[in-house]
Amino acid sequence: MYKTKDFYLAAVLVLYGYKIKYHVNEQNKSVFYFEEDEGLRELVQDYFYDKLKVSPHQFQSSVKTVKALIYN
Repeated sequence: MYKTKDFYLAAVLVLYGYKIKYHVNEQNKSVFYFEEDEGLRELVQDYFYDKLKVSPHQFQSSVKTVKALIYN
């Protein structure tokens, strides 16, 4: 299981088709859990090395999806 507190990383993972298994609130911060596989690890690495190219419109949609999960 992969976990992150990085909201925008979670949005990118959702954009690439990974489903949030669950999220919890730890010390007033959301923690997102994803099923981990090799593709996810590579995607996370590319995210941190600024190697990803994403559609702004699709990214905006992913951000809204993750926000809806947090606030609903």
